[in-house]
Amino acid sequence: MSLEQHDDVDAPVSPPAEPPIDPTMPPAQPPIWQLVPPIVLAALITAGLILGSQLERMFYAIGIGGLQALLAIALVWQLRARSPIPPVAVAVMTGLGAGAVAVHWRPVSLLPIAALLAVAFIAVVVVQLFQRDRRDLVDQLAISMCAVVGAVGFASYIALSRLGAAPPAMYTAVMAAGTAIVAARAIDMAMPNPRINRQVPRGAFGIVIGVVCGTGAAGYAGVVLEGPDPTSAAIGGLLVALVAVLCDLSASYLQAARRIDGLGTAWWLVNGLLGPLLAFALAGPVIYLLSAYYMVA
Repeated sequence: MSLEQHDDVDAPVSPPAEPPIDPTMPPAQPPIWQLVPPIVLAALITAGLILGSQLERMFYAIGIGGLQALLAIALVWQLRARSPIPPVAVAVMTGLGAGAVAVHWRPVSLLPIAALLAVAFIAVVVVQLFQRDRRDLVDQLAISMCAVVGAVGFASYIALSRLGAAPPAMYTAVMAAGTAIVAARAIDMAMPNPRINRQVPRGAFGIVIGVVCGTGAAGYAGVVLEGPDPTSAAIGGLLVALVAVLCDLSASYLQAARRIDGLGTAWWLVNGLLGPLLAFALAGPVIYLLSAYYMVA
């Protein structure tokens, strides 16, 4: 007779593995509280660019330098640079240099800022070539140059504030950009569908209504402010609002591209704040040209 005893003990059953998440599936609509920070930031940047231009130029440049640093960090974070420090450092230093040029260069012009941008491109290439890890070299160069262009774009507001008749036109254009972004983001909270793209959680109604609101704000500013006439202000505001809304939307496309590539998503606050920062940065040169050569003509 066998002395062995066999205990009938049920083996622990592991829970079924969750199916992998398909990154190509359309993302869910973000909660309302995540949609508020971009609206607040756009309103703050609008007020800061208008009110700050009435301060001493150096203080104005310092405030814009903070925006340049935030944009460089957020953009490099979103684009997932392999070596994030070099592109951020080059972008911030170039942005601060462009701000200093915009404050002190006489006569006021974008040409020295453009020359500084060209020098920064060369510096970006040199820095990347001396990196030990040269994997994804083309991507690193693209990320660095995008950060540099965005940082330099903010310097346009400093240069424009020094032109005698241009500040009222700048106020009009900045109001158009800020109103367009705030309106587009606010409409997204109420009417998120239909989406502009199934992979991008931005509503089509918000984009269209935002551009219309920005144009209306510029036209009204042309009536209230001395400088641009309402017609020129409305036409210039339409162009600025369109550029601002599309640049703001491009940040959402960057987020979608990163998610579809299987790289996950950046922190939700970075995703939200990058849009307004990118919009005002890339709209800066457009606002300068319209304000200096069209709206005050």
